[in-house]
Amino acid sequence: MKQLLRILMILLITLPSAAQTQSIGQWREHLPYNRGKEVADAGTKVYCATEDALFAYVKEDASIERFTKLTGLNDFGITAIAYCSDYQVLIISYSDANIDFLYNDGTVYNLPFIKEKNITGNKNINSIYIKGKLAFLACGFGIVVLDVQRQEVKDTYYIGANGSNIDVLDITIDDINIYAATDSAVFSALASGANLADYNSWSVSLSNPGNAGDYNIIQSFDGKTYVNFAKPDAVNTSSDELWLNNNGIWSQVIQPELPSWPKRRSIKELNNELIVVNDISTSIFNSLLQRTEYFDNTTYSDVQMRDAAKESNGVIWIADRGKGLVKIDNNGSKTVITPRGPYSSYTADIAIQNGRIWVAHGPRSTTWNPQEYPIDGFSLFTNGEWKSWNKTNSPSMAANNFFSNMNIAIVPGESEHIRVASVTSGMLDFNNNAFTYYSKNNSTLLPAVGNETQTIIHGIAHDESGNLWVVNSGVRDVIHVLKNDNTWRIFNMSGLGIGNPFAGYILIDQNNFKWVNFFGGGGAKTIGLLVFDDAGTIDNTNDDRKKFIDLPAASTPRCMAVDLDGQIWVGTDKGPQIIYSPSSAFDGDVTPQQILIKQDNSYQYLLELETVTAIAVDGANRKWLGTANSGVYLLSSDGQTEIHHFTAENSPIFSNNISCINIDPQTGEVFIGTDKGMISYQSDAIEGTDACENVLVYPNPVRPGYNGAIAVRGLMNNAKIKITDISGSLVYEGTALGGQAIWNGQNLKGEKVYTGVYLVFASDDAGENSCVTKLLFVK
Repeated sequence: MKQLLRILMILLITLPSAAQTQSIGQWREHLPYNRGKEVADAGTKVYCATEDALFAYVKEDASIERFTKLTGLNDFGITAIAYCSDYQVLIISYSDANIDFLYNDGTVYNLPFIKEKNITGNKNINSIYIKGKLAFLACGFGIVVLDVQRQEVKDTYYIGANGSNIDVLDITIDDINIYAATDSAVFSALASGANLADYNSWSVSLSNPGNAGDYNIIQSFDGKTYVNFAKPDAVNTSSDELWLNNNGIWSQVIQPELPSWPKRRSIKELNNELIVVNDISTSIFNSLLQRTEYFDNTTYSDVQMRDAAKESNGVIWIADRGKGLVKIDNNGSKTVITPRGPYSSYTADIAIQNGRIWVAHGPRSTTWNPQEYPIDGFSLFTNGEWKSWNKTNSPSMAANNFFSNMNIAIVPGESEHIRVASVTSGMLDFNNNAFTYYSKNNSTLLPAVGNETQTIIHGIAHDESGNLWVVNSGVRDVIHVLKNDNTWRIFNMSGLGIGNPFAGYILIDQNNFKWVNFFGGGGAKTIGLLVFDDAGTIDNTNDDRKKFIDLPAASTPRCMAVDLDGQIWVGTDKGPQIIYSPSSAFDGDVTPQQILIKQDNSYQYLLELETVTAIAVDGANRKWLGTANSGVYLLSSDGQTEIHHFTAENSPIFSNNISCINIDPQTGEVFIGTDKGMISYQSDAIEGTDACENVLVYPNPVRPGYNGAIAVRGLMNNAKIKITDISGSLVYEGTALGGQAIWNGQNLKGEKVYTGVYLVFASDDAGENSCVTKLLFVK
């Protein structure tokens, strides 16, 4: 045995080493951690909830712990957190009213009681207040009391008129009373009351002063109770009022240390001090309401403070919407703690080249019509690190009013050079940190008909010569091109009756035809496909061809992709459709065809009830389809077989509303954009080659206890694979998925193979190209 192990180790030294890669089927989250909203001190660590995720800073070694559905959390979209020190557990509430108990050792207990309970109206959990072993949840219908020790719901209080629902925004308890701040008044009851579930136990303590607004934050401190009255932003952003209850008498607090502007975000009592946070400052007060500490934009720049906590040793922790978590030591030094991630969860488009993943941060709906207009810019992910360009670090974006990014395209062969399309502001050329903006003033691009202030660019794509083709939405002449000599040309679309369509993607197929999807707008033809051919002569318009194509079943096209066979897949609001012969676009009928499948002994059209919002083609010519409501489907190359169906319910993806999908052809990693952020999945197919190139096996060696997939990559496209033991006995044969083959470590009988060296043979269909490599398997 010792001799065998020596031989195996010698052979292992000669094996080709595989670059570090993810295991097949593994997920990775790509969430922003900069938008801090709430902080909770847990003694050995500090938790920071952001608008998109949760992380913890471990005080002992300054390490970061991330918490998402990948690490055991049960939902997405945190609304509130609170730490119960008695049982060393963080209570987490989510936007769908789900609840998690996250313990210091990382274990998670889920309590979906409110989420699953049939409650009419608002079920939001607005805040969490801890008192001993109880957690009081301020909910959209009333108050829910949790027994933290028993991990169960103890009681529910409906405190509105006659026991009706009322939107409770915050809760506090003093030595005598429990207070509930609501959208209409402050209610109170004896904390020791025998039956707080009886609405008769509650009374109005402070009524609405007759102004628009609500009581949104309440906190008891040193025998007094403070409540914030916030008016809506649309009324006046500087109208917050602070009210004080002293011995049952309410009065408004008027002090320069407690300004009403800007909006107050948090009021907390910790270690016998009152912490008050507004947008631009954090103040610490003693029991005499004297301010003892103050932190604002002189402490650090671009403050967007949301919450704060203070340790007994004087260390301050601030949740900041731009920086994540900020630590301020008692000597005044500061540390910004932002786990790596993109700048924004908005994911309108993803572009990939040479391992560089670029993301355009814009809100995309199925109609391409953004409901918000953020200047969140774009981000780059490479070698495991993120870098972003946005309104905070690139002032020219704000100066040029460049927001709501919709598409992103990498210049071929120049992975640092990108173009970004904006739904309102034209187009940006970004080359090695240099910004060039294109609009109606310096290009052929046109402002939208009826809205001269907006230049709407949705789709952009490069051809093989490096010319950038641009879709100018809201005008008749929708197709423009930025040539590789940096000059522009516009193409006349008269004669098609298309009016001023809403135009989305532009797809360049293997014939160099340009395809554009129309999804509405003015004119006789507003929903369908436009195909355009410049005949390879951009400057000669005499040989141009153009055609409008209607879709079957009155369907609306949302996205497009060309597969490895040259067929065009069109995502519509009635499922996917295929153009089988796009080369015949100008010669006959090329109407897209719905995909007929057999299911449960009957025939139906594939996903005909789904809106397909994104399509990507992997190295095995399989189709990844994103939908508006049902997550992601992986289909066989012909669409007849469903291989995977990932949803928010059965996988770590954050939402079933998919905005975009793209695949790294070299690694097979599938990047999925949702309306709640981006996640990636390590698929089993990569782009194939014409001959074996740098063949790698991973993991290699296969160590004892490993039961996952064993991948062989760098193969010819759809290569034939045979794996034998060192004596030549066949243990596996199959076909590669594009340029990668997958083996489960079992022989032809379904048994795990023995310890030893195995040979992997690969060849193309004709047997003209072949290669061999080795792997060590230790059982």
